[in-house]
Amino acid sequence: MRVATSCPTCPDSATARRQPIAISASPPAERLHALLTALNITQFDLVGHLMGGYIAGRYASVHPQQVRTLAFIDAAGVPFEANAFLLALERGENPYKVTTRDEFDAFLGKVFKHRPFLPRPVQDVYADRVIARADDWTIAMNALKAPDQRFGLVDVLPILDMPSLVLWCRDDQVLDVSSIKTFAAGLPNERVLILDDCGHMPIMERPRDTADALAALWRSVYAAN
Repeated sequence: MRVATSCPTCPDSATARRQPIAISASPPAERLHALLTALNITQFDLVGHLMGGYIAGRYASVHPQQVRTLAFIDAAGVPFEANAFLLALERGENPYKVTTRDEFDAFLGKVFKHRPFLPRPVQDVYADRVIARADDWTIAMNALKAPDQRFGLVDVLPILDMPSLVLWCRDDQVLDVSSIKTFAAGLPNERVLILDDCGHMPIMERPRDTADALAALWRSVYAAN
């Protein structure tokens, strides 16, 4: 199966240094709409991970006629059972804030169940970029704690009636796999897949399984048409 892909991303710790910005779903969703309009893309399959999943859901709720299928991969925006990450947020801490290379190394251990190989010089360069954005991560985490952002997908899930995929890693230490309960209860046309032995980044730890799940979703729609 061959597909054309476009992978826009939000400004984050991997990008060049810029002024801190408030984080919410609406502005990125509006920018995504402007990008797709400029590219003259009128219908597409939308996939989002973490905050990208939250943005994808909000986008689809406003522009449902454009979204053929929708995929949430370890996505933010719904409640889940308390884990160490959530408890740290509720204590006012920022589990994502990294101020040293050693903290970045520990952070990778939380995000991945099985860390991919990364040469130390490359890891250090990436760590330095993340360290430079430490204050921005604090702004992002504070925004995600706000009630209208933290559970911002719950109210719109029932109107997202396009074929949907909810994919999660069972050992996600950031957004607990119990998030799936809300997605499954709210989405009217969903399929759910839980992958074992991986953490918060199935697209990196289980790329083949993630790709196969997405391809199966898309084939189910294209075959029907």
